[in-house]
Amino acid sequence: MSEYIQVNSDPQAQRILKGFKLISLTLKNSSNGKVAWTSKDWTDDVFSAVKDAHLPKEMLGYPAVGREIVFSTEEAIKEFRIQQDILVHGQNIEQWNYKFGFVIPGSENSWETIVEAAGEGNMLPAEYLSGNMYILTSFYAGNLFISRSVVRVFYE
Repeated sequence: MSEYIQVNSDPQAQRILKGFKLISLTLKNSSNGKVAWTSKDWTDDVFSAVKDAHLPKEMLGYPAVGREIVFSTEEAIKEFRIQQDILVHGQNIEQWNYKFGFVIPGSENSWETIVEAAGEGNMLPAEYLSGNMYILTSFYAGNLFISRSVVRVFYE
């Protein structure tokens, strides 16, 4: 899946990426706010290597999952947005698009979204997903593609 990792060579995209840092990602049960998983291990290789995430399988039973990303940027980013593609066994099964808007240069930002579950009886089992699910996250400034990271998900 490392073939899905991409970094745009465009000079503007390179300037943005040089000053862009992922600080943390937190997943929680949106019903009660309890944190299920958090990672602050988002080093510079996030755009050059597949990252593994080991999540509790109980998350698949949550009615909705809150996701918080904390990032910083040195450059202004106009129309910042993220596109996430969910691949299971090589098939794209879902796509989510999020618009953040303008990002102030030299700032640290927190962005929380809620993803609702498909509902009881409609979720794929942890055994089927674990190690076979990849989240491809593409970062954009308007229509300018900046980079894409890949996370492989394991449910335990």
